[in-house]
Amino acid sequence: MREATSPALAFVYDRGPASAAARLSVCVAYAERQRWPVAGAWTESGEHVARPVAEQPAYRKLLASLLGEHRDGDRDVVLVVTDWDRLHPDPAQQFVACRQIHDAGGWTETTAGDTSLRLVERHRPRRTPRDGRAHAYSNA
Repeated sequence: MREATSPALAFVYDRGPASAAARLSVCVAYAERQRWPVAGAWTESGEHVARPVAEQPAYRKLLASLLGEHRDGDRDVVLVVTDWDRLHPDPAQQFVACRQIHDAGGWTETTAGDTSLRLVERHRPRRTPRDGRAHAYSNA
């Protein structure tokens, strides 16, 4: 994360049919306590919730907004969820979403204060001295 001149801009997300409005409210309140302006809230529901993150329409709209109209060079972005399962029940898909937000210059955070920063940093591509090319993510 780089030095920001403005507070991070929060993007609130939830997936799943039950109590989405209540969870979104918790996320918005968390962002406000952190003094992060909220860019918007996106909810995934119906048949889309079991799909991979990249195929979830609401998540794709959130990401497009984050990378487009709400992006400026001086502001970090944060994706706020109540817990990691609100991204996706599959940890591999959770990592995909966290990595996309990280690559956009931000991070993902739960309302319990858990952050994706250590997870993403721990899985940086490794380079071999022999060829210098990036390889698969590792736990090193």
